[in-house]
Amino acid sequence: MFYDLSTHKKTQITTDGSAAHPAIYEDRIVYYDWRNGSCDIYMYNISTSTETRVTTNGSAQDPAIYGDRIVWVDGRDGNSDIYVYDLSTHKEIQITNSESSKEFPAIYENKIVWEDSFNGSSNIYMCNISGDEPEIKTPVANFSSNVTEGHAPLSVKFTDLSENATAWNWNFGDGNNSTKRNPVHTYSVAGKYTVRLAVNNNENGTDIKTSEIKVQTTPRETPCGFNLLILGIIALYLFRKST
Repeated sequence: MFYDLSTHKKTQITTDGSAAHPAIYEDRIVYYDWRNGSCDIYMYNISTSTETRVTTNGSAQDPAIYGDRIVWVDGRDGNSDIYVYDLSTHKEIQITNSESSKEFPAIYENKIVWEDSFNGSSNIYMCNISGDEPEIKTPVANFSSNVTEGHAPLSVKFTDLSENATAWNWNFGDGNNSTKRNPVHTYSVAGKYTVRLAVNNNENGTDIKTSEIKVQTTPRETPCGFNLLILGIIALYLFRKST
């Protein structure tokens, strides 16, 4: 609920009975809510009477707001880290990345403060953020190949088209692997092979893409001498038929 001092009116914001830890800046109220079995950050705009869900991974709490920025504690990766979301750019930034426990973040202008148990003791930490902080760059796996099918032995050149990747792990589906970015692999036995590329950038997770390569049995070649013999027989037949 919020109370307007000028009108002496009390307004109920949520109705599901699972919201907590509100914070307010001008006409925006932020809070975390356990609705639907997950804990996420929500924002309520007083002037428009609309609610917006800020996070979706179900592990966010302790929000604070200043201007267009919302800061909170998030345990999405197993650690409690500080994140900030800019409402004007729709960009999320991860502020911390450690196993220590963080609590009670607060924000003012470009400064974020929080309580951190780093090194085994509880202390206050601060960081400065600017308006051009980069977006968290999650890896996206993608690749192409010069051929997708052919006769054995089939040499295939793979070209990495992934985004935000710093490491590559190829599984060619025939028991062979490679960590090169753009490998070349030869299939010597006919069959259908599922190629799997896993990419990561160490900080923001892993992504995987698969594709299929079809290798056919090498066609048998007719001996050159046999072809000449057939041509000779045909020529002799035509000659005798004409005489």
